[in-house]
Amino acid sequence: MAGVAEATGASPSTAAWHHVNLPRDGNCTFRADRSYLQGACVVGAIERQLGVLASRAPDDAGLKALKYAVHLVRDAHQPLHTGFAEDSGGASTSFTPSGEARACTPPGTRP
Repeated sequence: MAGVAEATGASPSTAAWHHVNLPRDGNCTFRADRSYLQGACVVGAIERQLGVLASRAPDDAGLKALKYAVHLVRDAHQPLHTGFAEDSGGASTSFTPSGEARACTPPGTRP
């Protein structure tokens, strides 16, 4: 069920739903009132999907919202899905077997 985002394919309109970027202000505290979020993050996406589930949406829309909600809650618990904008949700960092972090080229880009 949680694989709905992968099954439906990546979409520019939902790409930001899978992570949340925090500012580098030294405290890494999530605050929903920060203007940089504007709901275009995993937290806002979960809230929207739960809203669909609470509504009288058609069954197919409710099923899709349920699948997204499960997938997004799973994403929110991934350590690198909460971070800073420049780390691309963890996609621009790789780790060696010794545990050393190295910058890498994010998927879909060229060096």
